[in-house]
Amino acid sequence: MSDLSAGSGEWWQMLVDEAKAAYEKWSSAPAIERAGIKAIPSLRLQDQRYVRLESRAFSMIHSSLPRSIKEELLATRSLTCLDALFVILKTFQPGGLAERSRLLDALSKPGNGANPRDLVDKLRAWSRHVVRATSMGVTIPDPSILMKGLDSLSHNLLGRYPQVNFRMSVVRTRLAIDHSPTEANVKEYAEALQSEFSMLAISAPEDQSQKPPRVAKLTGEEDPKGKGKGKDKKKGKPCGFWFTQQGCKMGQKCGFRHDQAVTIQSGRCFRCSGEGHRKEACPHADPSEKGEATKEESQALAGKAKGKASIKKTGVSQGSGEGEGAAESSVSQSQGGAQAALLREATEALKKIALKAMREAREALGSDRGVPGEGHDRWVGDGRVRFEDLAEGPQLRAVVCDDQAKGLLDSGASVCMRQAKPGELDCCGRRLVNLAVGSEMMYINGTGTIVRPGPVAPIVSMALLVRAGYKLRWVGDSGLELKDKKGRRVPVDMSSGCPEVPKAWALSMIEEIEQVCGTSRPKIPRNF
Repeated sequence: MSDLSAGSGEWWQMLVDEAKAAYEKWSSAPAIERAGIKAIPSLRLQDQRYVRLESRAFSMIHSSLPRSIKEELLATRSLTCLDALFVILKTFQPGGLAERSRLLDALSKPGNGANPRDLVDKLRAWSRHVVRATSMGVTIPDPSILMKGLDSLSHNLLGRYPQVNFRMSVVRTRLAIDHSPTEANVKEYAEALQSEFSMLAISAPEDQSQKPPRVAKLTGEEDPKGKGKGKDKKKGKPCGFWFTQQGCKMGQKCGFRHDQAVTIQSGRCFRCSGEGHRKEACPHADPSEKGEATKEESQALAGKAKGKASIKKTGVSQGSGEGEGAAESSVSQSQGGAQAALLREATEALKKIALKAMREAREALGSDRGVPGEGHDRWVGDGRVRFEDLAEGPQLRAVVCDDQAKGLLDSGASVCMRQAKPGELDCCGRRLVNLAVGSEMMYINGTGTIVRPGPVAPIVSMALLVRAGYKLRWVGDSGLELKDKKGRRVPVDMSSGCPEVPKAWALSMIEEIEQVCGTSRPKIPRNF
């Protein structure tokens, strides 16, 4: 404003003084009288020399005002610089009740210093608040309250810097702040505190805890070791074509979940899980995928793959006089040939396993053969062998490891229990049997075996099993050892804590028990 004209500085000072005088009169007046108080310019401000200066100054002030104050000036037709300053003072009320409350809170509760730089900034603000409160005539709080606020502001940082804490303790003792604090001593202590931490703010490193968090790079290259991790873990519904006769045409690209894993013993395709073909002859495979071994095949043939693949690759790398491109081509061709050779060897190995299983099954079958053309199962070791009885002899259909269907060997059961055969329930009687929890009407056949209309896990009575000619004994920690009448060992599983046998074995045992106990029907107790 002093640069507008030669006498604009003097005019602006008179304008500010008269606006402050009108504001002081307005702030000290009762609420009822405030509406009638207005800023009336003096005769000196109404001098004709300041008319043009008034117009230029008002346009500058008006352009810097908030919209609400502009609207109030237009509504009240207050179009002078004095009116504009008076409205500004009434709107923001410097030295009013709100500012006084904020000053008193800032002096008594300045907060906590997070680091030296933050503490210095808050100490400077505290000093400004003291000066402002003095200029406004506000009664400054008691020195003990001021000192309590400074202690809370610097307590954490003083404990972090022992040397500064020692020097500030000397200052406190010299000023006798803890015994007889005064306003002047508190101000001097604040200045000493500010000077100490000003040097720390420059020399000490910035507190790492106050740095803004950084976001890690998201677009960088992935770790090669982690590639493919979790690739086969798909979410969603299970695939409806997986493990069917035709198999899943999409294979590994299928968007649905493939729960059941394909094994070599299942005789299914590793790509689509279909029957009747292997992966190399899969009709759903892409041309680029043929000849590539899957993860399951690689694990099954890992021992042979390591030796032969390394021999092929070494032979190619030792060649001399060939270009780099020719070497890479030779490596890829040799790897493809090695995979084909491994698959042929695996096929031969499977054939040998199948022939061995068939020979063992024939020995196990003995003279007991089924009706020609009908399929039946026999257990060999831990696997189930599926046969088709033809005129020229039993033909092996599949070797399947079945660890899901089990039968229980119960030492406390007096009778056996199994699922009823078709039409068997018509010839059975019913009897109320008390179970461990409650009782139930059950069907009893002519040999005393409990038969159930629906699927049920077979229960074999150990007492009747011994009566049928089986031999059993407990062998240390390994569990139960069971042998049939011919001395063949029956596979017993103790993983669940109870002796269990494959379901086919359990049904065969119950059939033998029924043949032995058919003549003398056992007495069925009520508590089964």
